[in-house]
Amino acid sequence: MMNLLNLCRSSSAAMATALVVVLSVGCERNDRPSLGRVHGVVTVDGEPVEAAKVQFSPSADVRGSMGVTDDEGRYELVYIRDVLGAAECEHTVRISAETEERLEFIPAKYNTQSELMRIVEPGENEFNFQLITAENRDSD
Repeated sequence: MMNLLNLCRSSSAAMATALVVVLSVGCERNDRPSLGRVHGVVTVDGEPVEAAKVQFSPSADVRGSMGVTDDEGRYELVYIRDVLGAAECEHTVRISAETEERLEFIPAKYNTQSELMRIVEPGENEFNFQLITAENRDSD
């Protein structure tokens, strides 16, 4: 009788553990929106910008995405940890960058007061940003 009772207890514990694992894995997948892969290049006055932060803030009630440019100005957005992409919806884009010589040198209309909007679609999305500073606006 004692062996049967112990078997029932261990079976119940194993089933409860399995249920928790299944539910937690299922929730993680169901909570994530559909994502589109997003990449591109950021330039300022025609020059690639290294170490610029590219943030996509969605209009929908979901997590935003972020990427950092390499030395050629290329970025790819990360949704969370090692998951690439951004939610499939409209986003406000904010780009910021600092160097040791200058504090924020990207104009506010591209970051704190961003006028940049993009819609992320299913699949691959390439968004290149050719930003212009005030010093070079009149030379166009």
